[in-house]
Amino acid sequence: MKRMEIHAEMDETTRQAREALLEKLRNDPRIIRFLQTEKQDGQFLEQNAGAMGRYLDSLDRCSRCRGLEFCRQPMKGRGLAMHVVDGILEETYVPCRRQQAVMDLRRHRSSYRIFHGDPGDLELSMKSISMEGETPEYMSSY
Repeated sequence: MKRMEIHAEMDETTRQAREALLEKLRNDPRIIRFLQTEKQDGQFLEQNAGAMGRYLDSLDRCSRCRGLEFCRQPMKGRGLAMHVVDGILEETYVPCRRQQAVMDLRRHRSSYRIFHGDPGDLELSMKSISMEGETPEYMSSY
């Protein structure tokens, strides 16, 4: 299949906005790192400037995350991830670390069909049990 090339003329305001976006992308260390990791060049950046701008916006929304209750992403608890597959930029939404923790807890709880204990006991782990104040004999047997 032959590649189609479409040329559209931009007005001056649109052209200036695009140049400003490209300048911002070229100077952002996260975009530079992405291009290096994915082995892409400046031409790739120009062709995918809009998508890369969305990627930066997604990263910025997560930069000072205060928890899932305050999530500012379009899909709560999921951030935009980008990868290049066969030269094509692929965008996916992946769970953030906070959303992943909630999903792990739900997965753990779904292992129990019947549980007669306190629901909080399902969240216990060996790390969360305090041994402070216990005797040396108890701790060695523990």
